[in-house]
Amino acid sequence: MTSDEKRRAGADLTETHAEGAQAERTDFGSTGGTWGTAVTIALFFVVALVSLLLDRVTKLIAMDRLADGRSVRVLGDLLGFKLLLNPGASLGMGSNSTAVFAILAMVACIGILVAVCFTGSKAWTVALALAFAGALGNLIDRIAFAQGFLDGRVVDFIDYGWSVGNVADIELVVAAVMIVLLICLDVPFGKGAASDGTPDGKDGEAADAVADADAPADADGDPSANGDAAAAMGGAKERRA
Repeated sequence: MTSDEKRRAGADLTETHAEGAQAERTDFGSTGGTWGTAVTIALFFVVALVSLLLDRVTKLIAMDRLADGRSVRVLGDLLGFKLLLNPGASLGMGSNSTAVFAILAMVACIGILVAVCFTGSKAWTVALALAFAGALGNLIDRIAFAQGFLDGRVVDFIDYGWSVGNVADIELVVAAVMIVLLICLDVPFGKGAASDGTPDGKDGEAADAVADADAPADADGDPSANGDAAAAMGGAKERRA
């Protein structure tokens, strides 16, 4: 195979790959594919639903078992359980701004739902799902127990000695830590790259095939090297057909 033929073959393969990528574009303008979008959204809702149920069930149990005001110590002053209806945020801050916290939680939930439609990373999806469940879990309290406009109190029951929280708070903290780590590790958020930050399988396959096509002949002049490269390109084309 001459150098001109190899360049033409490489160009044909690149064009074929570009056409396939264009055909796979989703409504959001990415190359994640419909299947990737469905898996990401399914993962988000599974993690969010399980996390939200865990928060709701534990709060109901706490309201039933700790309604008499008793405190149960598990690890001395480090960890225990006592029921506390919190009108504000952590450490009782913003106790007069309950409605503000509720509105912020609504905005956060909507923003997370929009964001998850644009990510192709499983790690980012899990982080967003935990953040969504935590925000929604406490928002439900502020709505369900409201006496006025979004002035309901959040059910806290996990006593750390210096603060009292709930499962939703834990989910928010875990989500925040995950997001910081993902940013520090430069994990891609969008759908254009795989979850580990490397090009997706088809991009890598096309690049390898083009590199094989452009590789020089064997040092001994053996034409079999070019033949192997041509066979690799032919196999790649057949898989795309």
